[in-house]
Amino acid sequence: EGSPVDAALEQAEALAADGNHDDALTLYQQVLGQDRENTRALGGALRCYMDIDEDDAARQVIEELPPELAAKPEIASVVTALELK
Repeated sequence: EGSPVDAALEQAEALAADGNHDDALTLYQQVLGQDRENTRALGGALRCYMDIDEDDAARQVIEELPPELAAKPEIASVVTALELK
Protein backbone atom coordinates (compact mmCIF):
# COMPACT_ATOMS: atom_id res chain seq x y z
CA GLU A 1 0.00 0.00 0.00
CA GLY A 2 1.41 3.36 -1.03
CA SER A 3 1.70 6.38 1.18
CA PRO A 4 -0.96 9.12 1.28
CA VAL A 5 1.50 11.28 -0.65
CA ASP A 6 1.74 8.68 -3.42
CA ALA A 7 -2.05 8.43 -3.52
CA ALA A 8 -2.39 12.21 -3.79
CA LEU A 9 0.22 12.34 -6.56
CA GLU A 10 -1.55 9.58 -8.51
CA GLN A 11 -4.85 11.43 -8.14
CA ALA A 12 -3.25 14.72 -9.24
CA GLU A 13 -1.68 13.04 -12.27
CA ALA A 14 -5.04 11.53 -13.24
CA LEU A 15 -6.77 14.91 -12.88
CA ALA A 16 -4.11 16.60 -15.01
CA ALA A 17 -4.39 13.88 -17.65
CA ASP A 18 -8.14 14.59 -17.80
CA GLY A 19 -7.45 18.30 -18.28
CA ASN A 20 -8.49 19.26 -14.75
CA HIS A 21 -5.35 21.28 -14.12
CA ASP A 22 -6.65 23.55 -11.34
CA ASP A 23 -7.65 20.62 -9.10
CA ALA A 24 -4.43 18.79 -9.96
CA LEU A 25 -2.42 21.88 -9.05
CA THR A 26 -4.21 22.12 -5.69
CA LEU A 27 -3.24 18.51 -4.88
CA TYR A 28 0.36 19.04 -5.99
CA GLN A 29 0.54 22.13 -3.77
CA GLN A 30 -0.81 20.15 -0.80
CA VAL A 31 1.93 17.56 -1.28
CA LEU A 32 4.54 20.32 -1.57
CA GLY A 33 3.19 21.82 1.65
CA GLN A 34 4.34 18.65 3.40
CA ASP A 35 7.43 17.94 1.28
CA ARG A 36 8.83 21.01 -0.48
CA GLU A 37 11.38 18.93 -2.36
CA ASN A 38 9.07 16.27 -3.79
CA THR A 39 10.24 16.36 -7.40
CA ARG A 40 7.23 14.44 -8.69
CA ALA A 41 4.88 17.06 -7.19
CA LEU A 42 7.10 19.94 -8.32
CA GLY A 43 7.24 18.67 -11.88
CA GLY A 44 3.51 18.09 -11.92
CA ALA A 45 2.74 21.53 -10.52
CA LEU A 46 5.04 23.18 -13.04
CA ARG A 47 3.38 21.33 -15.92
CA CYS A 48 -0.04 22.40 -14.60
CA TYR A 49 1.10 26.03 -14.53
CA MET A 50 2.15 25.69 -18.17
CA ASP A 51 -1.12 23.98 -19.12
CA ILE A 52 -3.14 26.88 -17.69
CA ASP A 53 -0.84 29.44 -19.38
CA GLU A 54 0.78 30.52 -16.11
CA ASP A 55 4.30 30.30 -17.54
CA ASP A 56 5.49 33.20 -15.40
CA ALA A 57 4.40 31.37 -12.24
CA ALA A 58 6.29 28.28 -13.41
CA ARG A 59 9.41 30.34 -14.11
CA GLN A 60 9.22 31.98 -10.68
CA VAL A 61 9.01 28.60 -8.94
CA ILE A 62 11.97 27.32 -10.96
CA GLU A 63 14.05 30.42 -10.15
CA GLU A 64 13.50 29.84 -6.42
CA LEU A 65 14.56 26.18 -6.50
CA PRO A 66 17.95 25.09 -5.22
CA PRO A 67 20.20 24.14 -8.19
CA GLU A 68 20.32 20.48 -7.20
CA LEU A 69 16.51 20.30 -7.36
CA ALA A 70 16.27 22.21 -10.64
CA ALA A 71 18.69 19.68 -12.17
CA LYS A 72 16.43 16.70 -11.40
CA PRO A 73 14.94 15.13 -14.56
CA GLU A 74 11.33 15.87 -13.49
CA ILE A 75 12.17 19.58 -13.25
CA ALA A 76 14.74 19.86 -16.04
CA SER A 77 12.21 18.54 -18.57
CA VAL A 78 9.78 21.32 -17.62
CA VAL A 79 12.55 23.95 -17.82
CA THR A 80 13.31 22.74 -21.36
CA ALA A 81 9.63 22.83 -22.32
CA LEU A 82 9.31 26.39 -20.97
CA GLU A 83 12.34 27.52 -22.96
CA LEU A 84 10.79 26.08 -26.13
CA LYS A 85 7.48 27.93 -25.68
